[in-house]
Amino acid sequence: MSENNNNGIGAVGGFIAGAVIGAGLALLLAPATGSETRERLGGKAREFGGRMKDLGGKARELGDTARERIDAFGQVVKDGSRDMGNAIKDGRDALKEGRDGLKDADNEAAAAARRI
Repeated sequence: MSENNNNGIGAVGGFIAGAVIGAGLALLLAPATGSETRERLGGKAREFGGRMKDLGGKARELGDTARERIDAFGQVVKDGSRDMGNAIKDGRDALKEGRDGLKDADNEAAAAARRI
């Protein structure tokens, strides 16, 4: 699970590094005035900020969904464990009743054989 998390962090880091390098190259190569360049950079920064905000929202949603699924799985395991314990107890009780019934039948047969 942490491997997937590290891959996501690496992807975001790569995206940010690419954006910074691209912005730097745009400044160096753009045939525009300073004010135009600043305006474009500001627009790109706002656009990038919006994308990061969306990405953060999606990450929170994924985290919430994962948390809900983990909680649900934990409940399934807990319920299954309880049901298994109940089934084992019922099996032991049935075995004891059967064993007691056999002892009673054996005693009755022995008593009947002695009467003969």
